Amino acid sequence: MAADLDLGQPASLIRVDRLLRRWAERSTTEPTLRLRPGQGPAHGAALWGLTAHVYAQAARIRPLIDHGEGIELAPVVRAMLECSLRAQWLAQRGPKALPSFLHDGARQRLNLGTSMMQAAWVGMSAEIIERLQEDVPSKGELDEQARRFERMLNDFDSGTVLYTFFRFLSGLSHPSTSLIDAYTDTDERTRAVSLRHRAALDGAEATWTWLIVLALVWAWSALDSVSSESPDRHYLRSVARETGTAAMLELSAEAKRQKFLDEYEAGRRPRT
Repeated sequence: MAADLDLGQPASLIRVDRLLRRWAERSTTEPTLRLRPGQGPAHGAALWGLTAHVYAQAARIRPLIDHGEGIELAPVVRAMLECSLRAQWLAQRGPKALPSFLHDGARQRLNLGTSMMQAAWVGMSAEIIERLQEDVPSKGELDEQARRFERMLNDFDSGTVLYTFFRFLSGLSHPSTSLIDAYTDTDERTRAVSLRHRAALDGAEATWTWLIVLALVWAWSALDSVSSESPDRHYLRSVARETGTAAMLELSAEAKRQKFLDEYEAGRRPRT
């Protein structure tokens, strides 16, 4: 079946356009988020924010792809993938995922405030730092996953592959030898180096346009999983099948076991 999949850039861009249109239509017809029983507003808000950001980013860079932009878009695609995978983790990892995620967010705000205080940033004060300290919740059992992206991906059965995608995009986003190589060309015979004003693509555009589709599907599917009476579930699954993946990523056996114990401890009925 894999041989029948069309993962080239034209096919991926068609899927991106379909998803963006449906998202825009749904935002008009469904202005509020209806959650399934047992899903709290903080959970819904977190998944909504991550998903909305992924779709906003895709909408902004989509015209740039038509204008020939290439690896310059890698940092945005990387952020989209990161948000979508975090959404999948929050949707599936059980009741201890969100508290750890919120703890890490509060910790980062405190660290930023402390740095601003040390830099004598205008408007930052000891009173604000004190409030930020008070807002940091107690530590949770999944704080390591919430803090370290690779550790979080280990909770998925395909975590190694997912992290490889992330590292591929990171190599094109950070100051790196991969980035430098894209703007130079070395003659194997003379060793003369030619300079490029635009980075070489070498077929990589098919990979990141495919990853844009995956990010859109995974983010919305995570949000959809906590939504009540969703009209989009089957549609998202069908797009996922077109790309050779699943709408909801599979947790690892150990993560499933821990999730079951966490739900049991929290007095919740384990989902089947």
